[in-house]
Amino acid sequence: MDMSRCQSLAILLLAHIFALTNTFLISTPTGDCPNPATNCLDETFNKVFDNLGCLGCQTGCKAGYIMTANWKYYTTNKNITEPQWLCIPGTTCPWGHFPDKQGTLDSCPYCGDGCLNCHSFHKCEQCLLGFRLMRSNSTDGTEISHCASTGIACPVAPDHCQHSVYVVAVTGCQGCIICDSGYVSVANQKYRRASSDRTADYVYNGISISGTIELNEPRYTCVQGTTCPSGYHFVHRGELVTCEVSVNDVTVG
Repeated sequence: MDMSRCQSLAILLLAHIFALTNTFLISTPTGDCPNPATNCLDETFNKVFDNLGCLGCQTGCKAGYIMTANWKYYTTNKNITEPQWLCIPGTTCPWGHFPDKQGTLDSCPYCGDGCLNCHSFHKCEQCLLGFRLMRSNSTDGTEISHCASTGIACPVAPDHCQHSVYVVAVTGCQGCIICDSGYVSVANQKYRRASSDRTADYVYNGISISGTIELNEPRYTCVQGTTCPSGYHFVHRGELVTCEVSVNDVTVG
């Protein structure tokens, strides 16, 4: 088992202890969070703890907010600028999270990097573009599933993206399929090289890329606005919505 998965399991164990006792068996905080979570019910865990980082709103949220795991906490190796738990407006879980309870508190744990939806941790049902669904059995025979990537970050990551983006064999950087509020995911016309610029296949950090693909141009980028740019059209594929040049483009997924 790799170190990141061990750390995730340790965090889940702490969450389980909290769910049973409404208290964590952790050390005294070492200082304040540099970017504390807001709208917490109280500030008990909105502090930095050794080996855990900033825990944020561990004890719940103010009325009108729901306790939600911060995906960046899990994908930036507990960077203390990213609280583990945030309070977001509303009463339902956002994409990539599932409804759960910690004691009497409603909460939205994180499905895992690249997972669009799940019913519990390690029970992913659908992955984002650039990830692949992997199924296996745990030591007790229970089937588990998660989204796997190459682990090689795109050389140019789109801004305002709500998930990690990685290089994929052959097809390069798939870019951002879910953007921040106020931005839309738009197909990048520079992703595929012009016929005059195509080369033989090439290698990036051990991954072979088609010579028809420009690795420094993510397939999807985030563009400010709530409608597609001129010449583009919204295309719906289940829960995902992108802006494509042609409504007949069915290459996503």
